[in-house]
Amino acid sequence: MLREYVLFLGNTGIRHGTESITLKWNNLEHYIDDNKDKYLLINVDGKRGKREAVARTATTDYLMRLQAMNPKIAHMDFDTLIENRVDDYIFKTESGKVVTADALRGSFKQLLKVLDLIYGADGKSRSLYSLRHMYATFALKAGRDIHKLALQMGTSVAMLEKFYSKVSPRMNAAEHAGIKNKRFE
Repeated sequence: MLREYVLFLGNTGIRHGTESITLKWNNLEHYIDDNKDKYLLINVDGKRGKREAVARTATTDYLMRLQAMNPKIAHMDFDTLIENRVDDYIFKTESGKVVTADALRGSFKQLLKVLDLIYGADGKSRSLYSLRHMYATFALKAGRDIHKLALQMGTSVAMLEKFYSKVSPRMNAAEHAGIKNKRFE
């Protein structure tokens, strides 16, 4: 469960706890654009109200593994699960209990301790919320438009500038030099 939760947070930029734990399968939907490309949307009810977030492509794999843990929906085709807007929590144990933010937080701290990763390079303690920071930093490093990123993450440009000011010209050297950077696509 922790693995899928960490991967989910790191690939969506969604806040740990209030935005993620309450997600149900009916908060997910497919979006097909004019080019017939299919995307997974997450309807989030967050700190700044309701918003749609687009999940990175690999997120479907993590969600499918979570689906397989839930005996009620494990038998369903993933696309059918999304289309039928199933009213069941995403983050549930195999016994059917909804996972709590505290339980995930505790498991994550234990994992960081075992891996000797409790503190980041800046000396600050890591937490599940650090995955949101990682998402934003990687996106900014890859040259993602800060206005679009703010909408995706349900925050303001000012907050992104304040907390992710570590992004420097060196981190985007290829982009500034005129070389396309493909690391976050």
